[in-house]
Amino acid sequence: MANDMVNHPSHYNFGDIETIEIIKDMGPAVMYGFMVGNAIKYEHRALHKGKTVEDLKKAEWYVTHLVKYLEEECDRAKCAESLAAFARMLDSIIKRRGGKGDANEA
Repeated sequence: MANDMVNHPSHYNFGDIETIEIIKDMGPAVMYGFMVGNAIKYEHRALHKGKTVEDLKKAEWYVTHLVKYLEEECDRAKCAESLAAFARMLDSIIKRRGGKGDANEA
């Protein structure tokens, strides 16, 4: 089977555990930050690496899998509490950098 660089890159597997499964076990806030951060990373550099379509597919993979995780796998109460803490942390970082903050307003 060929190495699928978007859905299951071989370098993200250690034995029979895929890295994303370890990140899920770290909790909703870690999962959210990791998935959104990676989506931003791949979108931001898509035009600069010579693999534009592949990088955009990777960004899409992270967003799609985050939505699936939030809808199907994450306990609603645990997610709500954890993501609220994440939003407060994000507000703090934004304010420290001179922005307005308030990540809870969309």
